[in-house]
Parts: sequence; C-alpha cells; structure tokens
Amino acid sequence: MKNLKMNKRIPVSYILKILSILFFFYFFLALFSYELRDMGHTYPRQPKVGNWMGGSGAILAHYSFLWLGQVSWLMPFILAFGLWKIEKQSMYFYSYWFCYLFFFFLWLCTLGSFWEKFCIDSDRMPSQGGLLGLFLLENLQLFFGNFHAFFLLFAGIILGIYAFTIVLQQKYLTKIQRQEKKE
Repeated sequence: MKNLKMNKRIPVSYILKILSILFFFYFFLALFSYELRDMGHTYPRQPKVGNWMGGSGAILAHYSFLWLGQVSWLMPFILAFGLWKIEKQSMYFYSYWFCYLFFFFLWLCTLGSFWEKFCIDSDRMPSQGGLLGLFLLENLQLFFGNFHAFFLLFAGIILGIYAFTIVLQQKYLTKIQRQEKKE
C-alpha cells in the first residue's frame, strides 16, 4: 500500500528521450515509404495514401524532400540525437550545436545541388539538394562564378571542421582543468 501512495515524478529529460525515439521512427518511416503519387502534384492522386504514416507522414516527407532533397535522410537522426542529448547544459552549448548543424545542412543542400548539375537525370524528385540547395547554389554561382562557388563549398567544410574541433578542444580542456582543480 505504501508503494501505491508514493508519487514519483518522471524527469522531463526522460519524456523528451521517449518522444525523440518516437519522432525518429515516425519521420524515418515517413521518408522511407515516401511516394510522389501521394501528393498529387505531378501524378494523379491515389485514392489511398501509400505512405505508412498516413497523410501527415506523406506531407512531412514530401516537403522535407522538396526543400532539403536527399539531405532529409539525415534529419530524423540529427533531431533524435539532439533531443536525446538534452540534459542540463548551458545555452551556449545548445546554441553552438544549433548553429553548426544549421550551417552544415545549408552546406550539404548546396553541395547536393552542385553535384546534381553533373547528373544526367537531374529533373527528378526528390532532388539531391532540394529547393533550398538550388537557391543557395544559384546565388553562389551568380556572385562568384562556377569555379569559385565550387572552391567555396569545399573550403566551407574545411573551415567548419576546424571551427568544430576548436570548440570541442576548448570544451574538453575546461573539463580537464575542472577535474584538476577538484583533485
């Protein structure tokens, strides 16, 4: 009887972890079972939605592929990982990761659109970089030209990796310094 009266609260981080697992499977299965005919833009609309996650999964997958292209396959993993790692961290930690992932997605979409220009059947849906990548690539090529846009794309990943390692190095150095002070 004593156990029934105890009211234990479930921490918010556990709830977010469960929700991240559920959202990962929902998003991944929506992308995996994507059919272009579900939306009815280019093909006649199907009487029954073929997406395993129903109408909302078909809409999520369609607009994800439309705007991000093949980079959409990374979205469920990144979002689930981000929600899984939520603990008591500083806002600097989350803002850094959000900015890094945001620019990483922009870079991947642009690189996918750049690569798509060399493919033979580049008029298919889902595209490599989506509408976002195509927009960014066209503006890069407009301002800098083809060769310089290519150079900027590959220089961007080198600089991104460099900035990422600097922040990780600072984080672990401060962690080591804190441990040394405790001892």
